Formats: sequence, C-alpha cells, structure tokens
Amino acid sequence: KQISSFELQSYDKEMERQLRNAETVHIVSWFGTKTMSINNKTFLVTSYKRASTVRQGTFFIVSLYRLLNGKRSFTLTLSYDDKHTSLLKPISGYVANSLKF
Repeated sequence: KQISSFELQSYDKEMERQLRNAETVHIVSWFGTKTMSINNKTFLVTSYKRASTVRQGTFFIVSLYRLLNGKRSFTLTLSYDDKHTSLLKPISGYVANSLKF
C-alpha cells in the first residue's frame, strides 16, 4: 500500500514528538520523514541531528529506515559524526541501499 502525504506527515509529527520527548536523545535539528524505494520496497526514512550523550560539542546525523511489512517490519538506524559527513554520508547511503529481504 502506498502511503498518502497526510499519513506521511502524521507519521513524521508523531516520530518527532516521541524522539523529542525521549530522555536520552537531545535533538538539535529535525530533517523530517520521506519515502524511499530500496530494492522495490518502500521505506519511511526519518532523519535528524542529535547531540552526543557522551562528548560535549559532538553531533550525529541519524537516519531511521523503517519498513512496514507486517511481522517482517523492522527499523535500521544509521548514524555518523557530522564532522565527518563528507566521508560517512556516502557510506551510510551505500549500506541503506544494500538492504535485501
């Protein structure tokens, strides 16, 4: 089933609310949720920037790849230090695009 823009927007708002209310995550920037096709499956990809819980002044770019497929649903979390975006963003994309099920 294809997700409507209303469903996507509702999902995005709920994800942001849940993550901003989490005690262990300090979100600096919310990039939102989009759909992405990987190997003929539609994923909901939510991205944001968060502060490190260990090192002051360190930030991570996080992407949650969620496949909604009944009992086979899962979420893959990929993140990297934003100081190394030019090196790690392409690798993160390669990992995400290599998903097979």
